[in-house]
Amino acid sequence: MTAKKKPRLSADEWSEARILYVQGFVDDSGERQYMTLEALAKKFKVNIATVHRRSKEEGWRDQRVIFEQKLSQQIDEQKRKQLSEEAVEFDANSLKLAKALQADIVRLMRLAQSERQRYEAMLQAWHERRERAFGDGREFLEPFPAQPSIITSNGINQLASALEKTHKTGRLALGESTENRNVSGTINAVDEGLA
Repeated sequence: MTAKKKPRLSADEWSEARILYVQGFVDDSGERQYMTLEALAKKFKVNIATVHRRSKEEGWRDQRVIFEQKLSQQIDEQKRKQLSEEAVEFDANSLKLAKALQADIVRLMRLAQSERQRYEAMLQAWHERRERAFGDGREFLEPFPAQPSIITSNGINQLASALEKTHKTGRLALGESTENRNVSGTINAVDEGLA
């Protein structure tokens, strides 16, 4: 009884075997798997020596190394691109947040300034009424005006600190330096648009 000879593989089958060895395949869990020469011999029902010879002649091992390097570069590039896009989005969101916080802080400072001016006007009017009453010899029983809940100097310092932090966040989001610039001079509320 003669041993049954294993069939020869077609060009398409050898191509498929080479791809399974060089490029592998992605399994159900999303992982890339590479077939061994032994596994290919079993899959295609050919002698292992034949698969080894074909692999050596066509340089499958070197092709796999090159494929893995290119694949690794592509994955790294995709990760860089994704991280870059996320960084741009994060910076844009940080800038929007910094602008919104700055607007809120400026609004609060304007409100505090307005309340302070209103209270000063109330005090001035109260003093004038009291002076008229005393000048007329009348008793002045009107209570001293209650101070509205305006931002204290400590509150203004906290707002200024918050404004500085949002400014730095915005500069960082734009890729600019946050180093001190050693600028001297005075800034008043009118210069800053707070009047």
